[in-house]
Amino acid sequence: MLTLPRAASQRNAEPVAGVDRRAFVPYLEGLRGAGAMYIVFGHAWLTVVALRPDLLSAIPGFYRINASGNSMVGMFLVVSGYVLGLPVARHGQRFRGGLVKFAKRRALRLLPGYYAALLLAIPISLCCATVLGDGLSQRTFALAIVLHVLMLHDVLTRTVVAIDGPLWSVAVECDIYVLFALLLVPLARRAGFLRMVVASFALGLLPTLIGALRHQGAYYPLAQASPWFLGLFALGYAAANLSINDSPRIVAILERWPWQSLAFAAAFAAIAYVVVVPPGEAAHTLRWLEDSIVGVALAAQFVADARARRAGRTTPFERFWRFRPFIFVGAFSYSLYLIHQPLLDVFAAFVRSGWSDAHVIRWMALAAAFAVIVSYPFYLLFERPFVTSYRRKGDAASLRGARAVVITTADPAP
Repeated sequence: MLTLPRAASQRNAEPVAGVDRRAFVPYLEGLRGAGAMYIVFGHAWLTVVALRPDLLSAIPGFYRINASGNSMVGMFLVVSGYVLGLPVARHGQRFRGGLVKFAKRRALRLLPGYYAALLLAIPISLCCATVLGDGLSQRTFALAIVLHVLMLHDVLTRTVVAIDGPLWSVAVECDIYVLFALLLVPLARRAGFLRMVVASFALGLLPTLIGALRHQGAYYPLAQASPWFLGLFALGYAAANLSINDSPRIVAILERWPWQSLAFAAAFAAIAYVVVVPPGEAAHTLRWLEDSIVGVALAAQFVADARARRAGRTTPFERFWRFRPFIFVGAFSYSLYLIHQPLLDVFAAFVRSGWSDAHVIRWMALAAAFAVIVSYPFYLLFERPFVTSYRRKGDAASLRGARAVVITTADPAP
């Protein structure tokens, strides 16, 4: 097994002559790929259920499991916090090149694919809304377009999942990137990571608290935008710092704390939550709790994985998610996430009332598979041209060996 040299993978000093040496850990891409597949096929089944409500009970327990799809989006935020937190932690909790370069790189990474997906989704939404019964008034639809262009559609309940439902989380992610740069990093630098994580959850859960005080249940403003995702991103950022910071105090925490046991305990709690709390308004109101437990489990696991790599070992968790098909899909998981719902809607529009239930299920399974296939050329056209050489080299090396590698590149850190 390839192990990373300590000096290369955990260095805190500024790289020499503008050349950056960063560890690329493939299983994180595997996690993204598997998560995207889960969401796509989950949305395909939800579309089937919307067309044939009697099929809701066809697969016992599926609705309960699929109701946890919000936590899968939360998983992406923990991974993002971890991946973006690594270079920031390595450079002393500062952005190499400054905030402007960070903002430009994030914009280039997210926006071309996002706007291409939006252009695809608008006509599809107009054509399929009547068929699927989720049409908006002309005024609301126009407002939704404007807010989507401005990346502000997550602030209104009536527009947050309009046009292309999954795009809501892209707006939330962009909001979090702004807070990451302007709040989380300065707070971590001045007050420490524990206070940073606590403050992130406090800020993210503030709308939930206000909604509870107003007795609004699961329907308070910003509920569907899941503002507590800020806390999940902060957990990923904190885990990144624990993974590579070589200060004696941080190394002592890394080595002595039972990170693997904490990850197991949080994962068990998340499973227990899914089993005990039935889908419905109560579960919807407590989504923040389930997502937070999943976030703790992932962050603790990432730290446990990093500790194992420092010792030249690989955890079973990391080995499992290094499955190469997952890694391959992970490379274009963002594109898959962006465009799968409009493609599912197109297929759903062709479903006829005379079709048998089995026929409908097969048709939507084909739709999900088609979305996976089409998202790859979409990635090549609208995402890959803006991917850094570090990411390209890492993806190529991952498919060859599916092991952690050190990538040398002149690309500025995120």
